[in-house]
Amino acid sequence: MSVIDDIPPGHVVSSNLADLPINSHPSYTEYGMNGICTAGSALFNVHSYKCRVTAGCMVLILPYQLASVCEISDDFSMIFFTVSGTCYLEIMSSLRKLTPDFFFWMRHHYIYKASERDRHRFIDFCEQLEYRSSTLVGSLHKYRQKTIRQFLQLFYWDLFLYFKCTLDSGNSVTYTRKEELALRFFYLIVKHHTENREVAFYANKLCISPKYLTMLTRDVVNRSAKEWIVEITIMEIKALLQDPSLDIKEVLNRLKFPSQSLLSRFFRKYTGISPTMYREQIQAFDDLEID
Repeated sequence: MSVIDDIPPGHVVSSNLADLPINSHPSYTEYGMNGICTAGSALFNVHSYKCRVTAGCMVLILPYQLASVCEISDDFSMIFFTVSGTCYLEIMSSLRKLTPDFFFWMRHHYIYKASERDRHRFIDFCEQLEYRSSTLVGSLHKYRQKTIRQFLQLFYWDLFLYFKCTLDSGNSVTYTRKEELALRFFYLIVKHHTENREVAFYANKLCISPKYLTMLTRDVVNRSAKEWIVEITIMEIKALLQDPSLDIKEVLNRLKFPSQSLLSRFFRKYTGISPTMYREQIQAFDDLEID
């Protein structure tokens, strides 16, 4: 097992089933898992959609899904890696693909029968991921976080393209009434988070009460409406700070924060560092020169 301990809150490349972020009791996971079954079988359940996994099947479960695994055979084995919810959101945000329809679609499309070529590619990816988590040492140790996240972007980009190709081929996606409301809420956040970050604003847009909106999001994704508004806002701030052509004043204007102090206070509250410090970390990586 390899634990990438300096990429909070941690990632694992493993074949030890004890490292799976899900167990026999359905619960919302803060970690996503991506793996391939190498022997035996097990029954996976994501939001009441059950699939039996056998050798050669890939399992791709995003963070914040209600998931469990049971009926595990004695010879069941997997190679997998986990990704924290925070890391996943940052990756999708950096790709400009933080789309809720992809998130909900994955609830019913998390099992794939992989070809031999795809199985070899996935195992190689895990090996490369583990390698990159352990090779940057000494003065380069602090750059592991950026390196791993850029590597993971390739994985989720390919997965997102598969989703888009499926939709373009005419296959429809169906949602429950609650999922439809949650989808509308997420799209409203993406559209309006720079002008309003209050739950009541979005509840009014959906013609429901703020209390019901919070209950709805907790039921669908186990996070409050306010948490999702903050999460998407933080992702937007980080994306803008990563653009060296934008000064802080332009970031303020785009996000419609009334002052730099309020932006700094908001960002520090939810990330633990200031916008300036975050930008300096990004700049340090971009300026890295390896002899």
